[in-house]
Amino acid sequence: MTDRIHIFKKLVLFLLLLGFYSCNNKEFKLNEDYVVQIDDIGLREGVFERRFKLTKDFSAHKSFTANSLKNSIDNIFLPDLLFIRKAYELGFDKDPSIKKNNFEFKVNALASTHPINSKSIFISDKELKDFYEEKDVLYTFQIIQHNSFWAIDSISKNPNWGKNNNSNVKEKRKVMPRELSLGKRSYGQSVPIEVYKELKKIKVGESTKPIYIAPTWNIIRLIAKEDNKKLTSFAKLKRTLVKEFEIIGKQKQIIEFQDSLLKKYKIEKVDINYSKILNSFVTKNGIGFFQQDKYKGNLKNDLVITSNKGNITVDDFFYFFNKGNQFAIFNQITKEDVQVFIDDLTKHYALYLDHNSMNYGENKILVDQIENKSNKLLLQKFIRDEITRKVKVSEDEARDHYNNNRKIWVGEFDKVKRSIISELRDKKIKELRESLIEQYKEKYNVVYNNELIKQLAEKYTKEKNN
Repeated sequence: MTDRIHIFKKLVLFLLLLGFYSCNNKEFKLNEDYVVQIDDIGLREGVFERRFKLTKDFSAHKSFTANSLKNSIDNIFLPDLLFIRKAYELGFDKDPSIKKNNFEFKVNALASTHPINSKSIFISDKELKDFYEEKDVLYTFQIIQHNSFWAIDSISKNPNWGKNNNSNVKEKRKVMPRELSLGKRSYGQSVPIEVYKELKKIKVGESTKPIYIAPTWNIIRLIAKEDNKKLTSFAKLKRTLVKEFEIIGKQKQIIEFQDSLLKKYKIEKVDINYSKILNSFVTKNGIGFFQQDKYKGNLKNDLVITSNKGNITVDDFFYFFNKGNQFAIFNQITKEDVQVFIDDLTKHYALYLDHNSMNYGENKILVDQIENKSNKLLLQKFIRDEITRKVKVSEDEARDHYNNNRKIWVGEFDKVKRSIISELRDKKIKELRESLIEQYKEKYNVVYNNELIKQLAEKYTKEKNN
């Protein structure tokens, strides 16, 4: 019996050792898109190239070798990569604020680069001729735009809005409300087609009610309307008509495609409690935003948009709205503002879900952007939490430095104390940073993509000498 137990113990030990050996001898897989790599994270070729070409190392040389590029990587890029690797080890990628930021960025990146946005359209002769027929009238009109429904509604109630205004329109475009004056424009020219559809409904001197044309609220006043006496023949105008109608046709194609995606992914807007949402809105210095701790509900469980591929919570909605309107002026928010933002977000989310279901890895620029964004957030948090916040300088340290360097510091201690503390802190931060770099170089296995580095060196040398 004792012999059996002894044999069993040996077998268990053997299996444990075998498992340990296997785990530590997994074949390392080099990602061909990385210039330098630590485990499964690395510096992508596109990110490296864009950043390297902004450095002195690139501008100061006319030729490059694999070794010279490696030196640049070691001195400029490797420290950040080491910190990013450590950030993953510390679990910073699980930080809620980083996850939300990454999610918002990825949704916008994938939605805006969906193939439907660049898909060509077929334009029939009938569509083009119908469009041409609308060109027989010229419109002169004014538009006022604003992010806020409350603001645009207030302006629309003033019967004299936009009148006797001789200010520079270009200057007005910089801030909200934005005023635009457009003279003698034909149907479909310069502004979205929705504007002309509204102009056809009103008489000269009249204004529309506030209408939403993404991404702003608008009121439109018809100043004048006249026959287009200079309208040339369809044949002569055809090339121009095609260019103008392509914009309209693509917008229509995208909208129809988005509608089909709503069905495909069963995307629905939830019947939300608007009073809870609106009561969470605050303004500071004219900038409005949703404040999470004011929401009287469950931020992470209360849903705004649902689908068969994922949901948008109230917490997500607040983040998307705040990020998208961080420079907008909101003195007050209304149900209408929330509704149109959710409508836009729903369509945007549909494009994101569809693009995310594809293999978009071949779009290297897009992958560069998404991965680089995540790495930048991790790096910022690491430097903030593990370096700058951990460096402290006491008043006693500052006084000792002051007393030991009286030739440098002129004046009473209290007058120069702040400068001394700042200098000592900067020195400590530098020392800590350098110490961590050396520590992580020893800890992590840094692998260089030698073949890619060699190719880049040859490429940059040719660029510099052509």
